[in-house]
Amino acid sequence: MSLRAHFDERIAQLRRQVAEMGARTLDMLRDAVEVVARNDLSQLDRLKQEETDIDRRENEIVRETVVLIMQESPVASDLRFLTATLGVVGEIESTADIALKLARCSREIGGNFPIELRLNLQRMGELARRAFSEALRLYGDYESGLVNDIEDLERETDRAYAEARSVLLEMLRENPSNAAILLRCLDAFHKLEHVGDRAHEICGRLRSAHEPAGGPQTL
Repeated sequence: MSLRAHFDERIAQLRRQVAEMGARTLDMLRDAVEVVARNDLSQLDRLKQEETDIDRRENEIVRETVVLIMQESPVASDLRFLTATLGVVGEIESTADIALKLARCSREIGGNFPIELRLNLQRMGELARRAFSEALRLYGDYESGLVNDIEDLERETDRAYAEARSVLLEMLRENPSNAAILLRCLDAFHKLEHVGDRAHEICGRLRSAHEPAGGPQTL
């Protein structure tokens, strides 16, 4: 095997590891939304363990990426991609942390999540997951056109958050005695809005790696 082929195989393995870490985080997001929407506290311990495992996986991938940079001394697009990888796995770990915090909102809400907002939460969760999923796909196979799609999804997630916030604030005005619960519900929606931010950050890191001078490039 040539040196280049060996390097490419190590890059491919790194991509697979990041993809696996991202897929597990997507599952966490889906489950966290259902924990809140349905007040299923039985899932909290499992999600905590999953977040711990993802955190450990981040440390392993970061270590492997740094070793790869030190051993192979990559330049140009290869170095930019590996540097971006360090940032991407950080965003994935941050998203797993958001998912766990989202699930824990259910304990704070105490089973009082408004039924009339359950569909809003699930819809916003799906939008956030789609944005994050597409950002992960961008890492595996960069396409400049996909960046625009992800940004559109992030904006749609923001609109869904604004809509839910308006409804919750109106509910707060009508029932100020429920302020504590309603503000915690708002926090759950806010956490999903942060997932869209993480997808946007991944896009930015990958765009800098693949289009450093403003024009599409390929590795």
